[in-house]
Amino acid sequence: MKRLSHHLFPLAFLLLSLALCLAVPSRAYADTAKPTLGITHVPAYGTREFLTGQIQAPDPSTFDPSAYHVTLYVQINDEQQCWVKPTKLTPFVDVLADGSFAFDSAPEQSDRSATYLHVLLIPASFTPELHDLNAAKAQAYDYVKITRASDGSYSIDPADHELASQSKPSGLAVSDGKIAVDVGLYTSGNPGDTLSDDQIRLLLSQAAK
Repeated sequence: MKRLSHHLFPLAFLLLSLALCLAVPSRAYADTAKPTLGITHVPAYGTREFLTGQIQAPDPSTFDPSAYHVTLYVQINDEQQCWVKPTKLTPFVDVLADGSFAFDSAPEQSDRSATYLHVLLIPASFTPELHDLNAAKAQAYDYVKITRASDGSYSIDPADHELASQSKPSGLAVSDGKIAVDVGLYTSGNPGDTLSDDQIRLLLSQAAK
């Protein structure tokens, strides 16, 4: 009897462990329920352009943009140190109601020659540190690494996170329930220059705070 129980206990433990593994969803399955990053425009190397994107939600009807922020770290060549954007004091941008976001990717001249752009979807409760990309990765729901070359080419990893240009919002919607604002600010160039939709979105998202 003792010999039989000696063999039954390990077998029971093995069966219990197997049952627990089957009861817990795999990480790959769980990750499909999370929103993901989509990149709609990559700033050209050496220029000051807006990096834009769109959050892809598994269930748009329950998606709450206010629960998320998007942060960006720039990295020059293969240097280990990264810098968070847009600024140290505001190290993220809001996700707008339609799921879109926009970054002024190169407020400093040196940012324009950044080889790597690290884009992360993070919880709104998390505040990224100036140089701590790894800590941001640990908190991120999704992460995209953009590698740029001086000839204007670039690659996105994961590659399927680049969205077709038509996925990019084409304009700012105005309805009876919204207020239209004439934005007279300018961020570069000359006073009176026309601002793109992405620039206006960024300015309004910052002013909304």
